[in-house]
Order: sequence, then structure tokens, then C-alpha cells
Amino acid sequence: MRMVGLVLTIVLATFVSGLAAQTEPDVRPLGQARVVSGPVDCDGQRCVTVEVACPDVADRALLKIGQAAGLPARGTIVFTTGGGGTGLWEAFGTEARRVIAELRRAGFRTVQIRWLRPWLAGAPGALEGVGRLACRPSTVARWVYDNLHGGAGAYCATGNSGGAGQISYMP
Repeated sequence: MRMVGLVLTIVLATFVSGLAAQTEPDVRPLGQARVVSGPVDCDGQRCVTVEVACPDVADRALLKIGQAAGLPARGTIVFTTGGGGTGLWEAFGTEARRVIAELRRAGFRTVQIRWLRPWLAGAPGALEGVGRLACRPSTVARWVYDNLHGGAGAYCATGNSGGAGQISYMP
């Protein structure tokens, strides 16, 4: 029994020292985003199209931006959608549009991301992988933070299915 305790202690000590020796995981670099069209009025909100260039991958996204109404700004909420993210969150119907309107009245800026091609689509024949392709939504989220949010109040995102995937892969 004593030998089992000694072996267990050695294994545990090796495991713990291995944890201490681990370094931070490599963080993938963000790309660059730039406005290529807009802003234009779209249903009482503003729309811009951004071109996103990441290492080895690029794409474009439409951002539909609803400014906070009435109250002092309380923050920014980014909305992503399922599948390839090629739809606007408000397209889920009347309830979705109502939620966005209520959030704006409550003082939140809303930013819906609609990819012009599915965000998980790579170049034909290329094997980029989800980690590399996730640079695109990550870069857009950073652009929204730097250029629209400005660090005032809450900054959060919501998405369903593939939209939740966009958010979960963000660094």
C-alpha cells in the first residue's frame, strides 16, 4: 500500500509540475477590416460593408448598426446568426425585430453581422480550418469595438448555432 501511495504522489507531482511548465496557447493574429461602402440608411439604421483580410483568408460582411435611442448609451450588442451567418438576426421575424428595437430604446447600440459568403467558407481546395477562418468574425468584432463601441458600457455578443460558433472562436 505504501508503494501505491508513493507512485501516486510521484505521478501527481509530475502532473502538477507539467501544468506549471505549460505556456499560454498561441493566440492567432487578427486581420484588418476596412469599410468599403456606406454608411447608408437601411430601415432606419445604418449599414456599412466591411472587407476583412486575415492571414490566408478574406471576406466581406454587411453590418447593420442600430444606434441607441433616447437614453445615454449603455453599451453595444453584436448579433450573429446560424449556419454560415449570411442572414441578419432581425430576419428571424417580428419578435427578433421587437427585441432589437427594445434594446435600442433601453440604450444599447445593436450591430448585426451578415456575411456575404458563409463565414466558414474557405478558398476552393484550401484547408484553412475553423481556427483560421474564425479570424474573420474576430476581426469584425474588434473593428466594431474600436470604431463603434469606443469602450463605453457593456460590450457583448449573441448568436445561435453557427452564430454562437463565431462568438466562441473569438480570442
